[in-house]
Amino acid sequence: MASVPAFGGNRGGKKRADGLPPGSPQAVAADKEKDRKRKQALREEAAKLAEPPPLPSAIPGLANPTAPASPGEVPGADAASPPPIPWEPALIREFTDELIEAAEDGRVQKITGKAREARIPERVVKEISNDAHYPASAKKSLQISTPRVTAKWLNKAGVSAEYADELAFVTSLGAIFIQGRKLSQKLDKLIELANQPQPAPASTPATPGQPGPAKIQPIHP
Repeated sequence: MASVPAFGGNRGGKKRADGLPPGSPQAVAADKEKDRKRKQALREEAAKLAEPPPLPSAIPGLANPTAPASPGEVPGADAASPPPIPWEPALIREFTDELIEAAEDGRVQKITGKAREARIPERVVKEISNDAHYPASAKKSLQISTPRVTAKWLNKAGVSAEYADELAFVTSLGAIFIQGRKLSQKLDKLIELANQPQPAPASTPATPGQPGPAKIQPIHP
């Protein structure tokens, strides 16, 4: 058993740093308070580690979250999204050639239809039909320049070439609609002509030496 002199004359043990007598009620209370503070500090540190990180104050990529999105812009979209696929004239030429052909056919049908309504001889109608086609040089220029101009404006508008199928779909529907409308108008005109009253045939005068139509004489009582 350790002697009192071994601990500097302190009956409770080794001399304390706070100067309290070892083993005294004050020293025991101080030890309990120190232990309580140590455990409280450990609990606070553990709570900080368990807390989730704070939410960001703004959506990344948006400088002003309250500002309305510009047309064509998706709110919250990633600023590093890939650019649209550019259009090439070769990709559009098939569609534009079809549109040019359809426009030329519509022009020829309209002009020849008016010529037939005017009861022009069929031989002349055929000549008018040949002249109604586009001039060869102008048509060739249209076939070259139209896909270039279309690709240029589609790229300026920011429309991606991945929508080529949608363009073909809309173009085809438009051509079918225009053709159906023209046929309907043509049928309406034919029906209108068929429903017009036909003039009564004129009576032919009797030739000399032939009796005319018999006249019915009134019968007198």
